[in-house]
Amino acid sequence: KLRRNPPIRFTKDIFELVMKNIEYKLFQLNNTPQTKVAQQLSLFYAILCYATKQKERLKVFCMDALYCMSFKSISVIASAMQVWPQLFPKIDDELGKCYLCYTTFF
Repeated sequence: KLRRNPPIRFTKDIFELVMKNIEYKLFQLNNTPQTKVAQQLSLFYAILCYATKQKERLKVFCMDALYCMSFKSISVIASAMQVWPQLFPKIDDELGKCYLCYTTFF
């Protein structure tokens, strides 16, 4: 008899490994990558989070970018919002405040 191999558990294990490596590459203190590299890696990270429906993980990723990358974090947050626009919901529609701006400055 021919024995079939079980299907590879591709999604969770590989996605987790790739996301952890991207986090390690981007958030090393005193060693921030170039803006273009950070934008491309964060865009790929956001796509992986969107595919696996990990909204909270992407929020934490953006907060870590604010902490570790200072002004370079703008490109990271922009690419995350490009993939998942509902990531930071608006708190007050009249003022148009974003959740990220509210938690960062207030």
